[in-house]
Amino acid sequence: MIRLKRDLLRSVGLTIAFLWGLFLSAQIASAIATDLPDAKAKTAPAQLLQSIAQLPITAELGTSSASDYFDQIQKVKVGYLLWTDFPVRVSIDPAGDLRWQTAVRKGVEAWMPYFPLQIIDVTDGREDAQIQIQATRFKLNRPAGSTTLPRFRAAETRWDIIPVMPDSLTPLLRHRMTIALPPGQADGVMQSAACHEMGHALGIWGHSIDAKDVMYFAQVKDPPPISPRDLRTLKRVYEQPTRLGEEMRVKK
Repeated sequence: MIRLKRDLLRSVGLTIAFLWGLFLSAQIASAIATDLPDAKAKTAPAQLLQSIAQLPITAELGTSSASDYFDQIQKVKVGYLLWTDFPVRVSIDPAGDLRWQTAVRKGVEAWMPYFPLQIIDVTDGREDAQIQIQATRFKLNRPAGSTTLPRFRAAETRWDIIPVMPDSLTPLLRHRMTIALPPGQADGVMQSAACHEMGHALGIWGHSIDAKDVMYFAQVKDPPPISPRDLRTLKRVYEQPTRLGEEMRVKK
């Protein structure tokens, strides 16, 4: 009898969890599909603003058209893919070998002077990481409208919308970035790929057409460091409106 009651309670609990998951999925789909006018512009992180303020103004970057490549950045249904809670937590897959982990860590750390990031141990809770870097490869056959931004096969990044339940009963609209970077490549390739994909994960959802930028759309023989144009583009992204970080309100 006791076991029967336990099984019944477990079944009821699973049913409630399933129905709640369906409800949140419907809310997310409705929120994403609805272009509401109240998406708010955000403020770039102070660390990024300070870094950009210290950049030298050169003749090459003296005009607004040459100073960034914001016109190449894609906007999605929820607005721009930017973070609202800092530092942004990053996890590095322990399944990757030491050489892979070292190269990936260097790629992540390249952004740390400019953006508030925290590398967390998977033992601290992988689910808590906002950016997850996996030692794997995404499937090549993706449907139309995929949330993956293709570049080259060294690595790929995708985004997913997830609900976060705060103290109130109204879930917040948040996102998670997943970077797939397979091991077994040259150290420099893995490091530059990690740095490039981190640019996407931080909000640069597009590519530069200048080979001197880390967000250049193709691999180059000598990968460049993060450029002033990369940073200025990221700053402009964080001045744009987004639904991310706000309550999941559905237009009635």
